[in-house]
Amino acid sequence: MHWTLVAAMAAWGINMSAVKVMTAYFDAVTLAALRMGLAALTMSFIVWRMNLRVPRLSWRQGGALLACSALLVYGYQVLLVQGLETTTASNASLIVAFTPAAALLLGALYRLRAPGRTRLAGVAAGIVGVAFIVLGRPGAGVGAIHTGDALILLAVLCWAIGGEFIQALAGRAHPMVVAAATHTVGTLLLAIHAALSPQPTVLPDAWTAAPWLWLAFSGVVAAALGNFAWYHSIGRIGAIRTTPAMNLVPLFGVGFAVLALSEPLSAGQVLAVGLVVVGGHFAMRPEP
Repeated sequence: MHWTLVAAMAAWGINMSAVKVMTAYFDAVTLAALRMGLAALTMSFIVWRMNLRVPRLSWRQGGALLACSALLVYGYQVLLVQGLETTTASNASLIVAFTPAAALLLGALYRLRAPGRTRLAGVAAGIVGVAFIVLGRPGAGVGAIHTGDALILLAVLCWAIGGEFIQALAGRAHPMVVAAATHTVGTLLLAIHAALSPQPTVLPDAWTAAPWLWLAFSGVVAAALGNFAWYHSIGRIGAIRTTPAMNLVPLFGVGFAVLALSEPLSAGQVLAVGLVVVGGHFAMRPEP
């Protein structure tokens, strides 16, 4: 596995802690808009430097682009940030790690085609792992799921549904062009939301460096350069060899949250890490 791909997975894992820290300085919508704005600018610069072709889209493809932007960027980011306002970065890292398995399950339901036994077992392990996370809090149970964890689960659902819409754009343009376009449109949606929201805009003091540095890391390094490393790896070694790297994200995410934010690590979370990572490995294995 190439070091740049490992670095991207580390950035995605650490990003959960970065967003958690920033929720103390920014309101949720403004934070999401600023992060995605930085990502869109960086991705657009990469597209320009690589001299990638930007194709003309049909009305159907334009609708798919809008749907992708609304789900993969706008909906996902708002729910993620609002969830991290109340849940831990460790829990968020583990729940988000279930995204590939959730996308696989949703795609199978949409196409009415059951995945193979190995993939299905991986999805089941991931579901049990997530259940350990969201129901493992003191006093938690069915019907008493923590609000922050529930919002992160909804963010995962947004991502999985958005992945179905992006199929309409597959093959029409380079993945970085699609990523830059969805992040640009998503940023516009977030900016409109922020402008119309009755909630006051919350920003850190200009001389408080830490939140601005975390913002730059989250938008430029994790979102933009992380996606670039991901798509570059797919181009070099293929999706089959690249996708299992996603299993590193919860390890980096939970590890950094425990070490840097002093978040507690329970036995249930350790078990959940194992279930989500092993489940993700089997869910993303190619079927014979």
